[in-house]
Amino acid sequence: MGAHIQAVVDAEREVTVSEQGDRYFDIISFDPRGVNHTTPTISCFPDSAARDRWNLQVEAEGILGSSSRSLRTSWRRANALAEGCSRMLMSDEMQSIAEHVSTASVAADIEQIVEKHGEWREAQARRLLACKNSLINYASPVCNSTVPSQLVWKKGAEALQYWGFSYGTLIGSTFASNFPDRIERMVLDGVVDMEDYYSGTWMGNLADTDKILDRFMHYCFRAGPSKCHFWREGGPEAIHDAYNQLLSDIKDDPLAVPGTEQRGPEIISWTDLKLLIKDALYQPIHSFPILAEMMQDITHGNGSRFADYKHGGRKALCHSSDKCKTPYSHDCILPGWSAYDVAPAVLCSDAEDSGVFTEDDFRSYWGELQNQSHAMGDYWAATRLTCAGWQAKAKNGFKGPFGANTSHPLLFVGNTLDTVTPFRNAAKTADRFPGSGLLRQDSEGHCSFTQPSVCTAKAIRRYLQDGSLPVPGAVCASDSTPFLGAQALPDHASSGEKALLRVLQEASSGFNTYPMFGSSYP
Repeated sequence: MGAHIQAVVDAEREVTVSEQGDRYFDIISFDPRGVNHTTPTISCFPDSAARDRWNLQVEAEGILGSSSRSLRTSWRRANALAEGCSRMLMSDEMQSIAEHVSTASVAADIEQIVEKHGEWREAQARRLLACKNSLINYASPVCNSTVPSQLVWKKGAEALQYWGFSYGTLIGSTFASNFPDRIERMVLDGVVDMEDYYSGTWMGNLADTDKILDRFMHYCFRAGPSKCHFWREGGPEAIHDAYNQLLSDIKDDPLAVPGTEQRGPEIISWTDLKLLIKDALYQPIHSFPILAEMMQDITHGNGSRFADYKHGGRKALCHSSDKCKTPYSHDCILPGWSAYDVAPAVLCSDAEDSGVFTEDDFRSYWGELQNQSHAMGDYWAATRLTCAGWQAKAKNGFKGPFGANTSHPLLFVGNTLDTVTPFRNAAKTADRFPGSGLLRQDSEGHCSFTQPSVCTAKAIRRYLQDGSLPVPGAVCASDSTPFLGAQALPDHASSGEKALLRVLQEASSGFNTYPMFGSSYP
């Protein structure tokens, strides 16, 4: 997403015709501790083949709610995974990595990243100003000149410029709470309630989830049968009735789909449909049409399109590389590495006593989340279930304070209806950072990038360019509607606004915003 983010945050004018005050940014992303290419990497499986076998079993058994025995099976699986994984990650061989993957540790790492970037920035400026190996043809009076003050490394005082999404907002708010005097700009987009998160219950996520599902019904009926394949006469209520009937039918009787030359035979289950619904609620612009097509296929078709879709989303299963000689080495882990492994290590270690609950406690918790959201309560409850039996705790965990007076006001951004980070989270967290700005994007889905909005992008650009905040109560419209696509910009829209809309449309189709770290089977 680096190129898309840069197109939003850089000044609209090209650098060759820049004016006083225009800002241009280096875009830096990183793997948090224990993730992907960091070492040691957290993995609960010795190699990719072991992980594939586990995931196939989980897929066959189904998610919570898929059967009368789903809780018992899921509880046993969670304990088996958590106890073995946390014990192994606390071993001397793994350098007790489980103690050091906390969000507070990541925030401390960001401080070092900012310092290293400041050191690099000044060195680059000196190299270019010395006219050595430069790609820019500086005039001779500029060569050997003093490095501009804004490029000088402010050792020990470099300030952070940050745009965080979803779990990235928790990293950002934790950094701002711990290092309030090191904020130059911070945009938090799709905001996690930090107090709810660190409590380990994660009860404040699903307040608006089912409202997005209701919007699916309304958008579908508005679009008509040519654009929404699940359209029904009788309005949104009729579409909702058909949806409920489909869920009931497929739970009682999964659909058998014969194999073809391109794929093997498939069973389309209640779990498959619920996970597809979950994905669609995260990214309505991209996924509502897919959901409508797949539901129609298994209602009035033979399920072949759904089977093809399911097959297309799978990774190839293969044995670990021949280079894989030592279990848990990078050669073993990285082929097919999954964020599924690291989620409990971070989530369960961050929250004190997150794994202290019985199966009966969890059954009650699960019921509360089901009451919050028919669409995603089962799925979301499994997030906490991963902590059952988890033994590791963060060595330097975050215990507050939740908020601070920062050296520059923060900007909080949230959708009117967000899948797992409702707008009220943004408002609540903004109150914890006095003077912060709050911007609501009138759209559905998780984080602003899921629906293009030139208004939102320009507000974020203004904030990053000159520090200005939106007016209180600011609301930005979306420039796209599910099923109907992009809306035309006004005739007076500039070429820069039109270019920005194209970037946002590309970004919305590729923006992966599945919860926290993302997994089909948490």
